[in-house]
Amino acid sequence: MQGPAAGTPPPPLLPFGDTLHYAGCGCPSFAPGCRLCDWGDSWLRQAYTRLGRDPVEGQLVRLTPNRTLKIAFCLPHANVTGGLKILLEQMRLLRQRGHAIVALTRSEVVDQAVPSWSDVAVDADVVCRLNQRFRDVYDVDSCDVVVTGIFHQVPEWLVGTSAPIVYFEQGHEWLFGDPVRFTGAGRAQDSLFHQAMHLPVALAAVSEAVQTILGQEFGRTSMLVHNSVDCTRFTPGPLAAAALAQPCMVLCSRAFQPPADGERRPSVLLVGNPGLPLKGFERAIATLGRVHRQKPIEVVWVCQQQPCSQLAGLIDRCGLRVSLHINPPQDQLPALYRGHDCFLFTSRYEAWGMPVLEAMASGLAVVATEIAGVRSFASHNLNCLLAPPASDAGLALCVLSLLDNAPLRTRLATAAWQTAQCFTADRVVEQLERALYSMTACRQELLALRLQALPDVQLAAAAAVTACAGVAAAQQAQLKARQDQQRRAVSAPEVPAPPDAEHCNTVSLPAPQAATSCDVEASSSEVVSCEHSKCNEDTADSYSRQQRHT
Repeated sequence: MQGPAAGTPPPPLLPFGDTLHYAGCGCPSFAPGCRLCDWGDSWLRQAYTRLGRDPVEGQLVRLTPNRTLKIAFCLPHANVTGGLKILLEQMRLLRQRGHAIVALTRSEVVDQAVPSWSDVAVDADVVCRLNQRFRDVYDVDSCDVVVTGIFHQVPEWLVGTSAPIVYFEQGHEWLFGDPVRFTGAGRAQDSLFHQAMHLPVALAAVSEAVQTILGQEFGRTSMLVHNSVDCTRFTPGPLAAAALAQPCMVLCSRAFQPPADGERRPSVLLVGNPGLPLKGFERAIATLGRVHRQKPIEVVWVCQQQPCSQLAGLIDRCGLRVSLHINPPQDQLPALYRGHDCFLFTSRYEAWGMPVLEAMASGLAVVATEIAGVRSFASHNLNCLLAPPASDAGLALCVLSLLDNAPLRTRLATAAWQTAQCFTADRVVEQLERALYSMTACRQELLALRLQALPDVQLAAAAAVTACAGVAAAQQAQLKARQDQQRRAVSAPEVPAPPDAEHCNTVSLPAPQAATSCDVEASSSEVVSCEHSKCNEDTADSYSRQQRHT
């Protein structure tokens, strides 16, 4: 069975080079330990270490949480993505623990911060328009902590409130040095990312791999907050025949031979967005093509959009039949995971790999690419099988090993389920609370650092406006188109329905055509930033607001 040999070095943290830095990348020259952000990291590290621990000899004060918090989450967009789902789950868990949760977003095209596809309840839901500051629409200074999920929002928040700010790093193209960062608006966003990492903002990391990258590349210390999986929803069970029998679409190769009557073929599950090249679905399809030639299989793909024509052509050449479940309701996801013979995950890089953990909680045997984020909880031949990201043959051999060896499949599935139990909500929310309480303990010190860093924050805020200009313009165009449509609807004369309207046939629209190429969807596709000149107005009285708050 192919996989990492004993004693082999771990996979590289940065799959595209030795460093993220280059001439003009946006990082200032600095000596470790001398930046304002280093002082903030030091204070937070001390508070985090002392929080909730037994007193240590010589330690004067032990920090103990004694009240619930008011926590604002600034959501970057409304798309169904793994990163946003994690932020929403954190909001749910914290509210269940008694904390007050405020959902905030900046947008011209939505009317609520919590996406319509989510059932998360909050204490306040606030939408800020492009020409507004968050303080214009909500008393953000009353919050104990503000959590932001994308680096584009960091400069604005550092001057937009007296509350402590934490940036939760869940991984993206810029963190791993994906060459896409040098295409289009990616370079401006890459420069902004490098600038933001030197600002005095608290950092939380989703995995040890992310912690290491932030420390290695930017000299930053971050608080560890793992992702959790809901093991009461994602549970082992048989195939959900009713749900799987109704795919949105089936991509079937002309060479596909259907099973004979009574024949049961093994089922392999894929989960993820085909529009994101980092997910490596061309590798997954090629791998399953190799498997199918030796052992006929059925493939189920749960995804956010229809695969592009290139992937559809590859499915045809590989002789596969793939059932697509596109954007299913979130409450149906656990059923779609259950009962498959194998789960295949082929990302080129990940900060965590949430679908892998959900598959483990669902009792599936997992084959995954050996990448740093997944290695946070996955071990070859212990709870899954791992293969190099660039090896179709290695991945195919792992899949065939599971399909042909029922005892191995059962052993790994059982161990995978046990692994998932280590990342339940109750265990992970304690990490999150500890990070948030650490920040409230350093509130005044962190604010003082931000005031000293004001020139750098203003430069970063200006860079954020430039980096997000394309998205802001697109939202303004969408808003204008919506307003024009509403005006036409109001001014158009009412047309009476024909007498036999009730007998008219309803014609279903054809499915949308696939894109002609695999589109690159950057993590910041919906992130917008306010004009930095308005942010600057917030800074002068930040310290006096902090004094009144405390």
